[in-house]
Amino acid sequence: FAALAQDVRGRHGSPGPWHPYRDHEESDGAATVAWVRDQAWSGGGPVVAVGSSYAAHCALVTALGPPGDGRPDA
Repeated sequence: FAALAQDVRGRHGSPGPWHPYRDHEESDGAATVAWVRDQAWSGGGPVVAVGSSYAAHCALVTALGPPGDGRPDA
């Protein structure tokens, strides 16, 4: 079991502009899921995206994105 917390672009230590509910959540989430699956410690098992409030929106748009390695399993 591994856990990872991702911040959104433009918030806290993350560079770039923050445009909530508009721009980068789906593609950034998909890139994170693909990165996790490429790590030796992930074991290729299921990936779960979860959050509350704005983080729930980010998890949902990641999950509803196009099929592929960038989509969580749950």
